[in-house]
Amino acid sequence: MDTPNSRNRGRKQAKRQNPKMIAFMCLALALGCFGALIFTATVVAGEANKSGYTQAHGLPRSGIVTSVTNHNGKDPSSDVGVRLEEPVNGHSVTTAHLSDLTSLKTGVTVQILVDPQDPGYAEFPGHRYESNSLPQISAATFLVCIAFFAFGAAWWGRVWYRQRKRPQTAGSQGSGVNL
Repeated sequence: MDTPNSRNRGRKQAKRQNPKMIAFMCLALALGCFGALIFTATVVAGEANKSGYTQAHGLPRSGIVTSVTNHNGKDPSSDVGVRLEEPVNGHSVTTAHLSDLTSLKTGVTVQILVDPQDPGYAEFPGHRYESNSLPQISAATFLVCIAFFAFGAAWWGRVWYRQRKRPQTAGSQGSGVNL
């Protein structure tokens, strides 16, 4: 018959976490954070490449502003709808992107650079579209570092747990001094 001794009476037995499960969770956390870093960096690099291509190879066109949408917040930007006077690859309407807010009004004539590969995308000459994503990349990098630190700590804990559970050999106990 199992009777709880006075030391453990009224307490639940503490369950030890399986070190393999802890290592697996930390590895999943590390890989997830690394994936977030890669995704964020890819999106930011893709936007920068598209803007650079449009500034270098864009077709200069003039058009009339049909709509203006300003996006307030941490990363303010503007989307300007433009009806082109001369179509590009059959497209007579495009959206010009700005990395700042704009005060353009509907009906104003503007000069833009239209991406020849994607006529629905345009920019204003000399105004490269830049995303303020440095804080996002910094946060993702920080999370990856924390995740790898957690994984390393879990791995070290797993090794320590295994060493602690090994049976002691007869000759290794004691102070090591034989009289």
